[in-house]
Amino acid sequence: MVDSSYNPQLDPQNPYRSFILSASAGSGKTWQLAHRFLNLVLAGADIDSIWCITFTNAAASEMSYRIKALAYEIYSDTDKQLKVLDQLNSYDPKRSISLSDICLRASAILNYTANLNTSTIDSLFYQWIKMFPYESGLFENDYFFNILTSYSKYQTFIQQAWNQTVDKLFEKPDWFKTHFPLSFNLSLNQGLEALKVRIEALLQKEFFAYKYLSLDQTFSPNFDILDNSLEHKELGEELCLIYKLYYKNLTNIKRSNYYLNFTDITIGVDHIYTDESYLSSRYLIQSRVRHILIDEFQDTNRVQWNIFKSICEDLLTQELSSKSMLENTVFLVGDPKQSIYSFREADPSIMEEATEHLKDYGVVFTDLRYNFRTAKTLTSKINSIFKDLFGSRFSPHIPALIEGKDFIQDHASFSVAPIICQDLSIDELRTCEATLVASYIKKATCYLRKPSLTLSPHGDPIDYKDIAILYRKSTGIEHYLKVFKQEGISYKLSTPSNFFELRCINDFLSLLSCVLFPEDFSSLTSVFTSPLVSMSQSDLTLWLESLGSFKSEFNPQDESASKSNFSSLFSLESIIPQSLLDKYPVIKKILDFRSSSHSDAYLLCLDLMEKLNILERYRSLDEDQYSS
Repeated sequence: MVDSSYNPQLDPQNPYRSFILSASAGSGKTWQLAHRFLNLVLAGADIDSIWCITFTNAAASEMSYRIKALAYEIYSDTDKQLKVLDQLNSYDPKRSISLSDICLRASAILNYTANLNTSTIDSLFYQWIKMFPYESGLFENDYFFNILTSYSKYQTFIQQAWNQTVDKLFEKPDWFKTHFPLSFNLSLNQGLEALKVRIEALLQKEFFAYKYLSLDQTFSPNFDILDNSLEHKELGEELCLIYKLYYKNLTNIKRSNYYLNFTDITIGVDHIYTDESYLSSRYLIQSRVRHILIDEFQDTNRVQWNIFKSICEDLLTQELSSKSMLENTVFLVGDPKQSIYSFREADPSIMEEATEHLKDYGVVFTDLRYNFRTAKTLTSKINSIFKDLFGSRFSPHIPALIEGKDFIQDHASFSVAPIICQDLSIDELRTCEATLVASYIKKATCYLRKPSLTLSPHGDPIDYKDIAILYRKSTGIEHYLKVFKQEGISYKLSTPSNFFELRCINDFLSLLSCVLFPEDFSSLTSVFTSPLVSMSQSDLTLWLESLGSFKSEFNPQDESASKSNFSSLFSLESIIPQSLLDKYPVIKKILDFRSSSHSDAYLLCLDLMEKLNILERYRSLDEDQYSS
């Protein structure tokens, strides 16, 4: 269906204009980003000049894959080339793009040997810190560092920093009394404890503290958004001094252990972008970029927005280069309703702020309201909930139509369970919750029916296998399993509570170990008993007897014997009975891997998966065999 109100100048796929997209779940956000990247290249943008930034490595990889898949579709299909050509010409008829240009530029994406510039914010900032370590302000001399990803280690550093801070304050009580009169009046211990509570609050707002406390001696008027109880300027000044001392201690502890976390890296990049003496560094960072695409924009925090705002302003005010065929563009996509990075100080209100700020630079705001994923019943419920939360700023979801019919058939229903308000223990509450869910499942199998795929007015009754339970954490899952067993509800877990409890994962790790370490007989035996080989009990006994004979003859103190015997292990024909090699051909394939060199672990894993047909072997098993 052709929308009579369609305006090509407001189409987010127009590569000649900049946009901010409010894209609800199911509205085609990833589709928009991938096609936007593609259209930029097809319209003449250099591949290296485009940054596509998202929040997870998985999303970055998927984006790169989608872009190349789209490029292949166009390169291999003349009809699609003509369609894209017509579309680009509709955006600006004055541009001279030919069919050969489309084909050549699609081919350029496919032949691009480096990775497309699709990355996470953290990895992008990490690259910049490596380019300009001293300008970041994070290093004094040696700029070798590791990324601190261990939560427990970070908590240890925090405690050490606070202990050092307290020791410093107790060291000079007169100084403490002079600088912290309000806290001192509470007594030294009580005062420190009161300040520690606020310091711990600041630890949850690292970027906020960095921007508003560590840079100024005076109390920031904006601080009341963190703790409304901090009304007095004097107490704010005390907290500022304490925090600066604490922050200095924490920074020194991390530096002495050669660690940075991603908060440090972001702060380092912000230092490069706020210090006027580093204009040349910023120029080198942005020297090639002409187009920036940011996914999940609702999850940016204040410091990240400060950096990207500077980049966007630079891009949108630069004069068009004589070498470029396109004006510089900005493309920001997000949905305030889906902001989930509050633990990293994501602020969904930044999206509205960016829209207001960038409109002065010609950036167009567009709202993608059509939903291609969710049934009408659920979109109606979502609309009613978020309309109350967002008020007039909320644009209702509209179920997408194809030829006048719902794109997603509306077979949905929506129920909200009552809140359990009884005074019970955590275990009792979880059991009550599981019992409530079990009761609903049993009723559903009696009264609900599957959507009919035929002309029959009624579908078949639903079964347990038609029901899925999604939960945020595996904590408490044992209560569900216990109740389901009591109620006779059959179930299967998609994954165990621990990924490494999966049978297939354990078997694959054993396979890797016996391939890389010839002396690891235990792993080799595990592989023999796994579905990879499926050795019978009698044959396993024969193998263990052969292994026992070899071990009795092997003398680890004899250096020459050691080298001789272990060199023979790479073939293992001297140990494994020929009857077993004949009966289980897959063993020979495993031995071939042991006798070859491996320089790339990732390629080794792929090779093992393919040549040993591992996925097919495990898919043929039932669930209990697969995961037990």
